[in-house]
Amino acid sequence: MLRLIHARQTDDGLRFRIWSSETKSYVSSEMTEAELNNFLLAEAVTKAVSEHNKNFQEVIARAKERGASSQIGRGRRLNEPWDAQGMDRRLFSQD
Repeated sequence: MLRLIHARQTDDGLRFRIWSSETKSYVSSEMTEAELNNFLLAEAVTKAVSEHNKNFQEVIARAKERGASSQIGRGRRLNEPWDAQGMDRRLFSQD
């Protein structure tokens, strides 16, 4: 969705609104520059958190399915001991 920021000079100074090319309408009320900055920052943070949450959920789902979250390489059996208690200890043991 393409959005444009429109500006307009008023007696109280510059005011801004966000125009959506998809809905062909304004999707915000009139704002000062400070309000616009806060609006855009809040929107960016919300989007970033949403993306991170989506990525976290994908990583967790992969770990549940394959035993490891890696997208490449082998998974691991869900009933194996943790690597520090199992495979890694055996590989680096002096016994």
